[in-house]
Amino acid sequence: MTEPINGERVRLLRLAMQLSQSDLAGRMGMAGNSTVSKLENDRAVTVDDNMLTALAAALDSSVELLSRPPIDVHMTRPWLRAYADARVKVVDAVTADNRLHHELVATLGLRRVRATIPEFADDASYPEAIEAFALDVRTEAGVPEGSVVKNVVRAVERLGCMVLPLDGELNQRHLGMSQYIDGVPYLRVSRPQTSDHHNIPGDRQRFTVAHELGHLTLHADAAPPQTAEAASRIEKQAHRFAGAFLTPADALMEDLDEAGGRVTLNTLASLKSKWGVSVKAFVVRFKQLGVVSDEQALSLYKQISSRGWNTQEPIVVSNETPVWLTKAVSAASGHPDLVRWLCSQQGLGPSYVRRWLDWSNQSQQPAGELINLSDRRSAPGSLPVRRSGSGHRGGVTRLQG
Repeated sequence: MTEPINGERVRLLRLAMQLSQSDLAGRMGMAGNSTVSKLENDRAVTVDDNMLTALAAALDSSVELLSRPPIDVHMTRPWLRAYADARVKVVDAVTADNRLHHELVATLGLRRVRATIPEFADDASYPEAIEAFALDVRTEAGVPEGSVVKNVVRAVERLGCMVLPLDGELNQRHLGMSQYIDGVPYLRVSRPQTSDHHNIPGDRQRFTVAHELGHLTLHADAAPPQTAEAASRIEKQAHRFAGAFLTPADALMEDLDEAGGRVTLNTLASLKSKWGVSVKAFVVRFKQLGVVSDEQALSLYKQISSRGWNTQEPIVVSNETPVWLTKAVSAASGHPDLVRWLCSQQGLGPSYVRRWLDWSNQSQQPAGELINLSDRRSAPGSLPVRRSGSGHRGGVTRLQG
């Protein structure tokens, strides 16, 4: 005898697939959404084998999974202003998808990297506190003092973050999203290519990851902002953290001094080749550090625009991908086809699993020098990489790379 359908499971799968109740009904060949509504609210409805099969196919799941209630979790909401900064449908899809991923990890008993993100106990309204805290987080992530973060994605994985791709963007301003599920930090970032005409360069991807790490650290106990002013404030705080995490002030200022002390476009391009941060982000960073004034920043932005760097900057920074999920599943399964194995274990269809594993839609790299920070000591024509003693702390299982 078939187990009754679990309404919460149906709703979770529907949201993760970005389907409305009407969309789901249409996929099942129904005229209206009343049956779907009843199913999700566990109200009495006759479900025959044909309807059950159609529902499973529409949600890309096994029939058995539809009767299994989702595990109970505690989830924080993303730090977006009451969804004003992104479409509700997309944000709800990502949070539902995160929950399904969390359930899979828990159900299969995959060995996670223990979350070791330091606790921020200061006042985020003080930039100096954010700067100092970012250095602590760098140390916890195993980044040597004053050194380039060669792979930001791997660094946040070493902190215990689950890093998953976004199928697209929340909007043009948001290429990432983060939240906690049962204390586990989840971080989503757009794939390198979201369409044939829209590529996400590596420097922007790296900054997005660091920005979302800023939210996870600075705002872990904060609710989503309810006003535009509050949203702007926490975005600036996360930006400050990202700048300090990727380009620590003392090391950056030493590099600027070595380059002659003047902030020019050529200097910024050289700094980019070392640190993997965009030219425009460096303008913001030097404003934060009091090196350039508002008027100087405006002049630099105009020069950037006149050179066509708004659409394509010089020095192409390679994109990055996580490794934890593939390694953990490979170790648990020993199966050559990870997608097929995960689907067989969890009852989810391949569309879910591929969303978590597939970073393959890499963009075509534009012409110009390509910098892969993970594979080099220093780039041709770049500033020398400073080498310092490691700030690595022992006793924590860490990913390498």
